[in-house]
Amino acid sequence: MKKIFLFVACAALALCACLSCDKISGGGTNDKAINLSKEGTANCYIVSEEGQYKFKACIGNSAERIQDVSAAAVLWESYGTNEPINVGDLLQIDTVASGYVYFTATSKKGNAVVAVMDKDKNILWSWHIWMTDKPEDQRYSRDAGIMMDRNLGATLTEPGTVESLGLLYQWGRKDPFPNGAMIKGDDQPMCLTTGTIVYEQHPSSNTIEYSIANPMVMMGPSSGTVDWLAHVSGSSDTTRWQKDKTIYDPCPVGYKVPEISLWETAMGTTKTTLTFDFDLRVFDFGRESALPFGFDDHIWYPMNGNGITDKCSVGYYCYLWSYESVGDDARNFYTNYRDDVTTEYKWHKYVRYGVRCCRE
Repeated sequence: MKKIFLFVACAALALCACLSCDKISGGGTNDKAINLSKEGTANCYIVSEEGQYKFKACIGNSAERIQDVSAAAVLWESYGTNEPINVGDLLQIDTVASGYVYFTATSKKGNAVVAVMDKDKNILWSWHIWMTDKPEDQRYSRDAGIMMDRNLGATLTEPGTVESLGLLYQWGRKDPFPNGAMIKGDDQPMCLTTGTIVYEQHPSSNTIEYSIANPMVMMGPSSGTVDWLAHVSGSSDTTRWQKDKTIYDPCPVGYKVPEISLWETAMGTTKTTLTFDFDLRVFDFGRESALPFGFDDHIWYPMNGNGITDKCSVGYYCYLWSYESVGDDARNFYTNYRDDVTTEYKWHKYVRYGVRCCRE
């Protein structure tokens, strides 16, 4: 059974209209374009200033070039709020040439998903373009590790802002999904430009290949499991998130999905309580707090919520994935409005949680 949810009708343009102008250029490449993949490839690239950019059309963080590319397109754009957004407000594809995707970014902040297709418009791979000021690193205490100062996809760190929530991910998938557009509640989704976000309750083909070809499909639990990936011969968690960064890791170059022990080490425990800020819907784990994670004045963790079907329960819970798999579930960092803070929680892999990237 398939449910289709239009996250917004802000600009009801068909995806095929976008594709028509994004063919491979017959001309040369733009040497002025900033190479986002110069220091390595990834499924996410950070853009902090307007200008012309390019990145290698490679599979994840590998050096393997994607073959048979015939076109590229922006699948969706969002400010991460309920503010209407038009096609091209964040970026536009310029060309695909010499194994690179070229695009022009505006000065606005938000998130976009870019894909390359073959001649039949089948999606071959897709990338998250994260348009934000450069995230700061925060060193956690007890040599736990180094984390970003924000969730993946967040464009602000300021508490009490919807832009601080970040995007949501199904465990082991590289592509983001929109979150809610308010700091409390689940009725108002982020406003998107184009495209349709689809929730499939019981997909007929729950495979890695299907997830790659359908980055806008939220895959419901496979039959008999609470994992979006079907348990078929040859499928393995080694193809998804692991200790060593894999080709499906959603984090930018130099970062990866963390292990649960990073939070445990910083906390010095696996479970405790901390006073919740009901006005800002956030916990502060900064150095002056009752439970400092590190040495910065503020280490904000907003209640970024989660996604089960088309709803995002923002404001009451914080869920952040680790790479650690436990059968059909995976471990995650969890806080809630009842003051609980724990790393003992694990939940189903088909559910959408946030990600806070750590340094490799």
